[in-house]
Amino acid sequence: MKKLIIATFIFGILLFTACSKEEAVAEKDKESLAQTQSPINYEEVFESVSSSGTDSVQIKRIQSEGIVVEALNNQQLLLKNDSDLLLYNLKTNKETELLQDVYNAVLSTDKNAMAYEKNQKIYLMNLKDRKSVLLYELEGEVSRNFILSSNGDQLLLQTVKEGQYNNKIISINGQVKQIDIEKRDDLVLTDFVHFSGDKLFSLAKVKKENQLSIEDETSSTTDLIMINLKGNNIVNITNLKAEGVADCLDLYGKNQLLIELTESTINDEELLTTHTIKRIDMNSGRMYNTGIKIKDPHSLNILEDEREYIWLEESAEKDENYSQKQDLKIRKKNGEVQTLLSIFNDIPSTLFVQDNRIFFNSNGDIYIVDL
Repeated sequence: MKKLIIATFIFGILLFTACSKEEAVAEKDKESLAQTQSPINYEEVFESVSSSGTDSVQIKRIQSEGIVVEALNNQQLLLKNDSDLLLYNLKTNKETELLQDVYNAVLSTDKNAMAYEKNQKIYLMNLKDRKSVLLYELEGEVSRNFILSSNGDQLLLQTVKEGQYNNKIISINGQVKQIDIEKRDDLVLTDFVHFSGDKLFSLAKVKKENQLSIEDETSSTTDLIMINLKGNNIVNITNLKAEGVADCLDLYGKNQLLIELTESTINDEELLTTHTIKRIDMNSGRMYNTGIKIKDPHSLNILEDEREYIWLEESAEKDENYSQKQDLKIRKKNGEVQTLLSIFNDIPSTLFVQDNRIFFNSNGDIYIVDL
């Protein structure tokens, strides 16, 4: 009996020693694993942009609830958060509230003035001193579209009242001039593009004879038109075939507009779609060819001239996890094409360019790309 007790005691000691060694090894493995595993960076988890690895390109991510409306200059961004407008200072990285509960904010071409709607009134703000003046009060009518002239001294306002469109030019001094720019039954203005005071460029739905379908005799196109507000005559600049679409890409230089024309034709019972990028000189209203041969870019901006530009296009490298993946590319004056970065989801509809910096929104954040 005594020998049995001693044997049991010795076995217990051996078992305890073995378990202690196993626990020590397990703890050591845990410590080793913890050292090799990096802590989760939750900011990187929600990142939607990946750099191409080019050293000359710097990308900065700003966490903000605001959406970029415009890059005012190299120091300030105009942001929109719901119905509020904010200013973001790029030097101090601080946001300040500009206006509350405003709608339909539009800027002049020189970015010095902004028109906006608040409580059924249209105001004009000088963005330098941030002072606003009342331009027009809506009475029983709804604003449908408005645009500031290039220098911000006039507003072209389109309203709807009892199903009727009304158009008027409003000066800074409050003078209102009624104009009739939709006499024709075959077109409806959709989006104002550029207003110089005496000329208006606008996208319009235009009825056309349908050449693609036998069943429907008529269809429509989205054309760019020019309206001489003095003589009230209308010129269809693009004059596309049935179902054709004109899409504005960028306004740059001295009243130059870059547009993409999409047209479809039937060849041997096969539907063929073509994409062409043209330049409109808004001083003369004439359309010119460009050397840009990009097929259906998601977004495109001219940097200095037509030889240097940036654009978004579908990534050549397919990713089953990110079917919407797009690459941001730059074409330099010497013809070199470079991929700056890739955007995996929440592709921005607009790119903003200011002083060799690119701004855009993605996945709830603001990205700044320094070229």
